[in-house]
Formats: sequence, structure tokens, C-alpha cells
Amino acid sequence: MSGRRAIHVIPRFLRWTLVVILAWTSGAKLFFTSAFAERLRETGFLPEHLIPLIAVAVPVLELVLAITLAFRWCLGASLPVLVGLSTVFSGIHGYGLIFGVMIPCGCAGRVMTDDGAATGVILLGTAVAMSVISWWLLFAETGAKRATT
Repeated sequence: MSGRRAIHVIPRFLRWTLVVILAWTSGAKLFFTSAFAERLRETGFLPEHLIPLIAVAVPVLELVLAITLAFRWCLGASLPVLVGLSTVFSGIHGYGLIFGVMIPCGCAGRVMTDDGAATGVILLGTAVAMSVISWWLLFAETGAKRATT
């Protein structure tokens, strides 16, 4: 594989990695909406009246982002939204680690996310990586568009 071709494979691999993560996490939340709503309730971050809306809106947004990334639709809009969403996730998990509170996460199910600080570090690392990859892809995509115009 030539070096130039390998450079084009990296963004595709990273984009599909995000697609898989988003599809997996949205599917878990959509199939178990009531369990995800309970996880949101446990965090104490949201007012009670917003929990049912957020319990549906977040996984739908994740699924829409996965679809737009998979088909490369509206990347200029979907990647900044993904940066924002993953930054919020990073903040939530970072807060939990700093203050020694295990923030329950609905993305991977109750079993994985109740394991303590080690799992908190993994979830924080995943969220930060998603944010960094999204930023990188955003600039890679806009740079590629400028180069072709």
C-alpha cells in the first residue's frame, strides 16, 4: 500500500470507528430507554421533567450522527455536533473521576459501567478520543474540500 493511499485509509477507519461506537451506544439506549432514563436520574444532573426527553433525544441524536458519518452526509454539521456531544460526555465522566463519584453511563449497560474508577477512566478516554477524532475529521474533511475547489 502506498503512503498516499494509507493516508486516505486513516480518516475512513476513524470515521467508521465512530459510526460503530455511536450505533452501538444508541442501540443500547434505544432498546432500553427506561433503563437509560434511570441512569440519567441517578446522575442528578438533570431536572426530573427533562429526563424522558433526554432519554430519547440523546440516542436518536447518536443514531442520526452514526448514519450521517456512515454515508458522509452533512459532515460539516454532524462533526461539530459530535464534538459537542462527546465533550459533554467527557465532562460528565471527568467530573465523576475528579470528585470520586461513579457516574452511571447508559452507553454500555449497567454491568460495564458499575465497575468503579477503572471503568470511569475507560469511558472518559473513549469520550475524549471521540471528541479529538471528530475535530480531526472535521478539519480533514474541510481541508479536502478546499483542496478540490
